Order: sequence, then C-alpha cells, then structure tokens
Amino acid sequence: MPLKGYKALHRYYLDLDKYFNGEIDDAVIVVSLNDRRKLKEIEQNKSVIPFSLIRKIWENLNKVYPELVKRFNGNHRRIGEIIRLANEFRQREINTYELPRAQRWKK
Repeated sequence: MPLKGYKALHRYYLDLDKYFNGEIDDAVIVVSLNDRRKLKEIEQNKSVIPFSLIRKIWENLNKVYPELVKRFNGNHRRIGEIIRLANEFRQREINTYELPRAQRWKK
C-alpha cells in the first residue's frame, strides 16, 4: 500500500524484540520497496517479521509452523510468543473505513 505522498509500495514489519520489551511505538517498521538496502537489512534480522506472517498464522498455523521453526532455529519459547501475539492481534477490533474514490471533474 502506498503511503500518502509516496508512489512506491511499502511493506510493514514488526520488531519482536522491541515489541516484547514494551517499545510498541518503535516496534512497527515501514519500508519502501524502492529501498533495497533497508529491505535486505530487515530480511536478515531474525527478530523482525513481516505483518503478513501474523496473518498466515491466523489462516493456517500448521502450514506456517515449519517456517517459524526454521526462522527461529527451533526456539519454541519465541515461537510461542509469536503465536500468542498473533492471537492477541486477531482478537482486537480493527476499524476500517472505505473512502470514496476521487472523481475526475469534466471541464
């Protein structure tokens, strides 16, 4: 989803270390797809997960579990924390709003 004023799409990530240390405001990371250096840096950081992984956990934990084990080297404590986090997110009410599309006016 492009952010207002930007043309490039962005990806959203969650820094697990910051989140579990209570630094919730600093735990969300937004990266432009054009920023290849930052994307590579994030992908190499094992404590940062894409928000899409949380959605995948909701949809089919059994399918995603081997990916979690591989990513976190079998650290079942961390995997359990992530599953609990995903379930907490799922139980929260998320308000969404659909805005009308901008109309082009004829001159």
